[in-house]
Amino acid sequence: MMPFLTSMYKQKRIDNEYLKKVVKNGHITAAQFKENTGVNYNLEEAGKV
Repeated sequence: MMPFLTSMYKQKRIDNEYLKKVVKNGHITAAQFKENTGVNYNLEEAGKV
């Protein structure tokens, strides 16, 4: 994940919901999301197939 987003997440300035929007927009992958948050994120369930 981009260092900026990782830093913002660790500082609690952005949350999982914001990062999910970033994944949907294609800026980071679902694997990067899980690596940083520890939460699985399934794009198919989110509406992006």
